[in-house]
Amino acid sequence: LKVCNSAGEELPEGEPGELRVAGPMVFSGYLDSAGAIVPALQDGWLASGRAVVRGRDGQYLHRGEIGDAFVSEGMRIFPAQIEAALLCCEGVLDCAVTSISGPGQGLDILAAIVMPESLHCDDDALRQALARHLPPGKRPAHFLRLRVLPRDVWGAVRRDALVQAFVQARA
Repeated sequence: LKVCNSAGEELPEGEPGELRVAGPMVFSGYLDSAGAIVPALQDGWLASGRAVVRGRDGQYLHRGEIGDAFVSEGMRIFPAQIEAALLCCEGVLDCAVTSISGPGQGLDILAAIVMPESLHCDDDALRQALARHLPPGKRPAHFLRLRVLPRDVWGAVRRDALVQAFVQARA
């Protein structure tokens, strides 16, 4: 196992990057529609698509999917980190985080949350709860309350649908 940047260079402990794996049990490629093998390895390493951080103790902390990460206020944001903090908030049953266009050229953090209808929790209360878990640049600027999160047939959250729902709710 190793943690690499987008160029495939190994990163030091504490730096977030993509988990790469190698070994005899790692598959060498995908079968395409013509039955040919499409290589999946880069210099003998499989790029997992998972963002991780290797700690001093040698353990790996999963930060989310590489494709879900975005930059907000100069910080690299992994939605899984914010989602874990949201799930610590009282009454949050499910959640998903994505980016939306902010003022100017930047991106804002949008958190979609599912809470029981009987529980009223305003945005300020959520912000206060998140302040115990996240630095200011990683706290959502906007909250969207939903009955259920939009998911595809595989169960993955449709982050594009969250943005659409937010835009519709503000119209």
